[in-house]
Amino acid sequence: MRKIAKALIIDTEGKVLVLYRSDSHPHFARHLDFPGGIVEPDELAVEAVAREIYEEAGITIKKTDLKLIHEETMPSGKICMLYSCALKSERPVVKISWEHGHSEWLTTDQIIDIPMPEKVDDYFEMVVRYLRSTIA
Repeated sequence: MRKIAKALIIDTEGKVLVLYRSDSHPHFARHLDFPGGIVEPDELAVEAVAREIYEEAGITIKKTDLKLIHEETMPSGKICMLYSCALKSERPVVKISWEHGHSEWLTTDQIIDIPMPEKVDDYFEMVVRYLRSTIA
């Protein structure tokens, strides 16, 4: 069973790191994204999300700073885990990989107010649905 681990990286102002997929991304190009990705068969989800954060944004996060806040089985049968990490100091410099064009720090309200595209990565949709449920 395939597992995906995503992360909400939250700065000291309460803003969340959001990535924008590049024009050349093979899935949902130019869509919003959160750091994270596929959990390899030989790794723990927390290890995968820490690795993916570094690969996609150039940010080193300790596994002990990541907290599992939500887990959901997608209609496809894939399991998506959502972690959070509250930064304790100023924002790190984001070094975008080829997968993403740029990044931005947004408030939770800004994220949940973004219109959902007709076709969207179900993991992104799951994160937004989770964020909406925490505010309601």
